[in-house]
Amino acid sequence: MAAEIVIEDLALGRALLGVSLTLALGERFAVHGSSGRVLTELLTGGREPDRGVLRIERGAALVAAEPALFDRLTCREQLAAFAALHRRPPADLLAAVGLTECANIREDRLSTVQRRRLGLACALVPDPGLLVLDADPAELWPVLDPLPQTVLFSTQDPAAAARADRVALLGHGRLLAVDRPATLIEALDAERRLLAPEAPGATLADVLRHLGGREAAP
Repeated sequence: MAAEIVIEDLALGRALLGVSLTLALGERFAVHGSSGRVLTELLTGGREPDRGVLRIERGAALVAAEPALFDRLTCREQLAAFAALHRRPPADLLAAVGLTECANIREDRLSTVQRRRLGLACALVPDPGLLVLDADPAELWPVLDPLPQTVLFSTQDPAAAARADRVALLGHGRLLAVDRPATLIEALDAERRLLAPEAPGATLADVLRHLGGREAAP
């Protein structure tokens, strides 16, 4: 699968000490650890790195837990306003996020979940290659799954991370591990059984605690 997002030696203070990752087209990628939020801010231009290279085909868009919307505009008007900002023709993205029936409802009358979905629709206006979520996507999975964009999200919840195609664990500013959830679990199971053949099966939460407790190499 062709690479769409390449991160090379990305660093910012002590929060990130040279992280490199490659994400595939359409991948759902979870970042676990205290530096995850810093990485999402760097990917969306919220902060400038000390060094490193980012190559993101078609750019990145932030899908915020609390989206910045225009006051008192309806869902349809919100999309038209964002299209004008990005100098793009208006597109009907409400169906893609399950808000067709809310087209003429003002943003201040939407539920929290509906506001997050509207924020996602607005983020899709410039047709980015990467969607970056700054909170667990639990409420958005039904509408995220069919989208072609690559999705990266920062989470401290092992259950949310388990839904990703791959999980990266950041600790002490470094990349401690990255792989499919099932592969990480299998590796810990094998390690445990060397010491205790009857040990119960591991979970992703066990893996993240185990790896997160290790000191990163200086």
